[in-house]
Amino acid sequence: MKTLSCSSRIKALLAAALLAAAFPAGAADTRSAAEREAAFSKAGALRLDTSFSYEHLSPNGVYGSWKAFNAALYFPLPGFSAFAQASSHSRREGKGVLVSGGGYKDWTPGFYTYTSLAGASHSPYLPKFRIDQDFNFKVLPARNLVLTAGISHIRYHDIHKDLVLSAGPALYLGRLILSAKLMRNISDPGSVKSSTFIQSAGWGAEGSQWTFLTASQGKQAYLATYLADPQEVRQDAVSFTLNHRRWLRKDFGLTGDVSWFELKDGYKKYGGSLGCFYNF
Repeated sequence: MKTLSCSSRIKALLAAALLAAAFPAGAADTRSAAEREAAFSKAGALRLDTSFSYEHLSPNGVYGSWKAFNAALYFPLPGFSAFAQASSHSRREGKGVLVSGGGYKDWTPGFYTYTSLAGASHSPYLPKFRIDQDFNFKVLPARNLVLTAGISHIRYHDIHKDLVLSAGPALYLGRLILSAKLMRNISDPGSVKSSTFIQSAGWGAEGSQWTFLTASQGKQAYLATYLADPQEVRQDAVSFTLNHRRWLRKDFGLTGDVSWFELKDGYKKYGGSLGCFYNF
C-alpha cells in the first residue's frame, strides 16, 4: 500500500472516526461478558434501563461531540433471558436510531449462548445490520471458569462490512470477576485484519452494586475506498472504561460510567453516561 498524503491522511482520519465509534456503532464491543450479563435481573424480574451519554472529541472543531439516549427492557421468557433496546444518537455527521434485541439461553448446566440482532437508520456511523453470537462453556468442578467463543457480522450503509472473531476466559471468584478477550476483526473490502485485546475486572453482587474496570488495546483498520487509489488505514487504539451500577432500593438503582479513548494520529474521546434502572 502507498503512504498516505497529507490531504488523504486527513480524509482517512475523518473516516476512521466514524468507523471506530463505540459499541454498538462500531465493530468492537469492549464490555466484558460479565458486565453485559449484570444488566439482566437475576431474580427473573422485568428491568427497564435508561441512560444518557455525552462524549467530547478532540480536536473538537473537527469531530464535535457525541450524544446518545438509550432505553433497554430486560425480560424473562421460558428458558430465555431476553432484551429489547433502542438508542437515539446525535453527532455532527447527523442523527440516527439503532434498535436491537436478543438474550441468553441455557442449554445445559455447563453451556449457554448469547445472541443479539441490531439494525439502524441510514447513518455513516451506525450499522445497517449486525448479528452477534457467543458460545459459553462452564468448566472446572465449580463451573466458575467460563470459556467463550464468539462471532459477529456487521454491515454498514456503504460497502464496508466486518467479521469479528473473539475468544477468552472469565473467572468467577465470589464477588470478584476477572476476564480477558481477544478479538480478531476482518474488514472488507480488502480483507484488512486487525486485533484488539480486552481485560476486565469486576466486583459486586446482584442487589448491592457492580463495578467494572475495562481496558482495551489494539488497532482500527480498514480500506479507504473513497480515495481514487484505495489505501489501507491502520491506527493504534486504546481505551479505558469505569462502569458502576448501584441499587438504592430493591427495585431501583442508578448507573454511570466514565470512559477515555485514543486513536493514535486521529482523535481523543472522553465522556460518560448517567442512567437509572427499575425492576417491575
